[in-house]
Formats: sequence, structure tokens, C-alpha cells
Amino acid sequence: MEIGDGGTASVEFYNMCYNNGKDVREALLKYCELDTLAEVMIVEKLKGLI
Repeated sequence: MEIGDGGTASVEFYNMCYNNGKDVREALLKYCELDTLAEVMIVEKLKGLI
């Protein structure tokens, strides 16, 4: 897919957000889960240095 103008970009962004909303939500939740786990692991390592 090629996007060549702002109007098309807006439509595709809308489609991405609203037509695949469940898929996007699940992917974001998984990303947040992994990001939070990484932060917990960093804090635990830092606690071990104190």
C-alpha cells in the first residue's frame, strides 16, 4: 500500500484504529505487559546493588 497524501493517511489511520481495534488493543496490552516486566526486572537488579 502506498500513501501519497494526507487525506489517505488520515483514512488509513482511522481504519487501523477502528477496524482492527481489538487486534490493536491486544497488541498494546502485550507490549505494556512486557515493558512493565522489564521495568520490574531492572528495579530488582538495582535493589540487589544497594
